[in-house]
Amino acid sequence: MKFSNKIILILLFIFCCLYKAQKPNIGQPTLIECSTYTSDNTINKYVGNWTGNINGKSMTLILKKEKIMSPNSTKCYDDIVVFHQYMSNDIEIEDSTNFSNTTYLEGKSTGLGYTKNNNENILILNISHKSKNKVVKAFISYIDATHLKIDKIENL
Repeated sequence: MKFSNKIILILLFIFCCLYKAQKPNIGQPTLIECSTYTSDNTINKYVGNWTGNINGKSMTLILKKEKIMSPNSTKCYDDIVVFHQYMSNDIEIEDSTNFSNTTYLEGKSTGLGYTKNNNENILILNISHKSKNKVVKAFISYIDATHLKIDKIENL
């Protein structure tokens, strides 16, 4: 084998080794432990499937309680994770309910919710309205175990 061919083979070998060394590790994400955890049992009554209809429009909300880590910290708290279906005149406009078996970290939910100032009878939901490319804030009152009332919706 000629000397120039040996150099080309050595360079090719080095290039292949360097390429493999630069591949990112795309294994399972590592969960960071919470430094503190604040439990919120006041949101338990909102957990479940809720459906409402008015004037040919219907909304289904699937609300799940999850332990969420606060952005830019290691503090954790309980939050409501939202999946929703919106229909108008029996035509589906949006639907994320088929992802309700996923977690918030998987990025398939369409919103988060919380109670404000320990008022356990008012739930605030921030919901992505993907068909209109905007986020809305919904203020929801707890009436009883089978009824919620949307008090107000604001565009964010």
